[in-house]
Amino acid sequence: MTDHDNIFTMLEQQKDILSKQSIKIDKIEKSLVNISVQEKDIYYMNVQINALWRKYDQLVGPDGTISTLQKCAASCPRETVEERFDTVDENIKTNLARQWVAIGAIIALMAAIKLFG
Repeated sequence: MTDHDNIFTMLEQQKDILSKQSIKIDKIEKSLVNISVQEKDIYYMNVQINALWRKYDQLVGPDGTISTLQKCAASCPRETVEERFDTVDENIKTNLARQWVAIGAIIALMAAIKLFG
């Protein structure tokens, strides 16, 4: 073997090594792209989770909606409200009974008109 053959053999080996390294670099590039996409997804999910926690805090926190409703319910005059609902319920029943009486009277009149013409 001559020096030229040795040099060509070494160059071929270097070429193979560079080809393998190029393939590995391409795989690394794809992995980095996947990692960046996953990082973006993780960031987006963190933003959504933080938004959900803010909404939860608005509902349940010390000045939240649920706390405000509990305070309002605690200070509500329950007996007065129940009496008002009972009164409304009785009025509805009375009005419903009156309506049925009126409907019965109308039906009786219609039957009388049909019979006695």
